[in-house]
Amino acid sequence: NVEKLVRAIDSVKKAVILAIHTEKYAAEYFEGMSEKATTKGGAEMYKELADEERGHAKELEAVLKSI
Repeated sequence: NVEKLVRAIDSVKKAVILAIHTEKYAAEYFEGMSEKATTKGGAEMYKELADEERGHAKELEAVLKSI
């Protein structure tokens, strides 16, 4: 339930931690999709998306360290 989740995020730190987990989950999802892709181009696209999500996670991890 989204409302419960929003209520549970009562600090910036929790929000950043949730965002990190979300980015990592998205990276795993796109990696999985790259393995299921039926074309080389599709696989490359999903791998690029996974790399972007991992980059977002790293940026957020840096934010978390600064909090």
